[in-house]
Amino acid sequence: MACRHRLAHVVAQGDLRSGFQEIRGEIQSVDHTVKLVRSDLDGKIDQVNTELGGRIAALDSKLTFMIAGMGLLVAAVTLVGRMGVF
Repeated sequence: MACRHRLAHVVAQGDLRSGFQEIRGEIQSVDHTVKLVRSDLDGKIDQVNTELGGRIAALDSKLTFMIAGMGLLVAAVTLVGRMGVF
């Protein structure tokens, strides 16, 4: 009777080890997939940051030009006004 109990215990331990190894393999597979997805997302985020950085720089240049143009226009109108043209 003790021999059967011992045999059942050994079989159960083997089943547990096998189950844990299977789960470990699945976890490693999921971990690998997560790393691939993370790497892909990092690349896409870098691409978006680069594109947005370029757009922001272009808008900054346009805004600077518009502000400078407005300043020149105000200066010209003020100068012409002081000259008595208006």
